[in-house]
Amino acid sequence: AGPSVTLTRLHQLNFLLTGIFTTICNQIIFNHGGADQSTFLLSLPTYLGMLLIIIFPEARQDLPVNVSHGSILGTSVVDVLANILCVYGLQLVGSGMFQVLYASVVCWAALMTKFFLAKRVSAWQWIGIMIVVVGLGTTSLGGHVHNKQVQGALGDEDTVHVFFGVAVTLLGCMGYASSYVLGEHLLHSHPTLPPQRLCVQVGSLGCMLLACYFTTHTIPKWEVLVTQSIERKGGHYGMISLLYVGLVCSSLLHNWAHFFLLRNTGAVSTGGLQSVR
Repeated sequence: AGPSVTLTRLHQLNFLLTGIFTTICNQIIFNHGGADQSTFLLSLPTYLGMLLIIIFPEARQDLPVNVSHGSILGTSVVDVLANILCVYGLQLVGSGMFQVLYASVVCWAALMTKFFLAKRVSAWQWIGIMIVVVGLGTTSLGGHVHNKQVQGALGDEDTVHVFFGVAVTLLGCMGYASSYVLGEHLLHSHPTLPPQRLCVQVGSLGCMLLACYFTTHTIPKWEVLVTQSIERKGGHYGMISLLYVGLVCSSLLHNWAHFFLLRNTGAVSTGGLQSVR
């Protein structure tokens, strides 16, 4: 028997609230100088939280013999690349516009589910997707009017950064939708694969890739990229450190729910929650 409706709803609520918390914390850390764009420090809590899912016994089970390590690696790489693109896009466009763009994940997930998994998307799901599309269009029109009013205050370089940030964020959204669909396919085609085990695999790869990047770029330039950035923006090490710890805890809870929902509700419904967020 599948999980109860109550348990599924609790996971959905957890997924939604931790997602909102994470986005707000990311923006606060960036505004206080604790996450220069080139450091990718904001990606670390995501994958540390995923790795900490190993506290669950299911996450420590051996992989089923019929599960291809290549398929898990592919899912992990797509997820890591999408995360990097979205974190970078968030810092370029800000949390408000980012959340509007991020809502497009459900649209991409629905299209990929239909064409690559040949899975039927229900009428209610299509209605939800249309609401998202209308909302995105309305917000974009409002943003266009606002931009006309303030364009004199923005230089050409700022405008280019915003448009580049929009493009990067949309690519990241497509990447996340791909990750959702790949994860759903993997979990559904291998019923004995625990969602927590897949989560730990993705988290392990993310931590390894980030460790390589930090070793070669972030740590050698720590004084310039982190210390001076915090001082320049008037940030406080204690507050920023506390927010990073909060992000790790939030990531653990968020991804616990995320992989549960991928198996039990699918990529489209999970993407829909991102739109509600």
